[in-house]
Amino acid sequence: MHPQKIKTDNKYGTNFSLLSGQTRYMYGIDDSIDFHDMQEWGIHEGVEGSEIYFYDLKTRKIYSPFKKEKNVLYAKPLWQNDYIYILQGDFNKNCIGIYQYLPENSLELIYEQSLLGMSLYNLELTPGDKVYLTSTDFETFNCYWPKRFKMKFIEEHENVVYIDKNRLFIQYDKNFDGDFSEDVVKITDFSNNTLSEEDGWLQQFPDGSWHIVN
Repeated sequence: MHPQKIKTDNKYGTNFSLLSGQTRYMYGIDDSIDFHDMQEWGIHEGVEGSEIYFYDLKTRKIYSPFKKEKNVLYAKPLWQNDYIYILQGDFNKNCIGIYQYLPENSLELIYEQSLLGMSLYNLELTPGDKVYLTSTDFETFNCYWPKRFKMKFIEEHENVVYIDKNRLFIQYDKNFDGDFSEDVVKITDFSNNTLSEEDGWLQQFPDGSWHIVN
């Protein structure tokens, strides 16, 4: 089969990736600068800004819900409850916004927060029983919305993958020594007290369901 050409009308080119948890939409972002880098140095110099694209595998149409704007960036989007959720960082207004989006249907700002006091290191949308706004550094996990809490990590290389009401599903490498490690899913409360632990890797399937694969 001859490859189909997809035109995005941006001069940098865009690599598309499938949105996890479904099989219809792909996404692409035309700039790799992240929120933390922008906070560290970009705001003083200014950047051209990024643009986020979505490709519909069913209709073969491409969508760009926002016009490219200087100092406005986007992070990896999230698919949940039959909507696309987009995380936008507007450094002109010094705020973070979360949009609920469905191509040719709706685009709605559902949450906005000032950047003041936020850690932008690995700022992202985390899946769960709701969409969560979180950031993670090497020692601390921050949740900003819809619940607000902070948690210190216990083990090295811990990463919160999924949030279910009052439980965190944390992926980490057990016995990590650089050459060999065991993939472990630890379920904790918001204070990182372990409720249970299982060997394996927490993975989302194309139907949206989550499984611990060992």
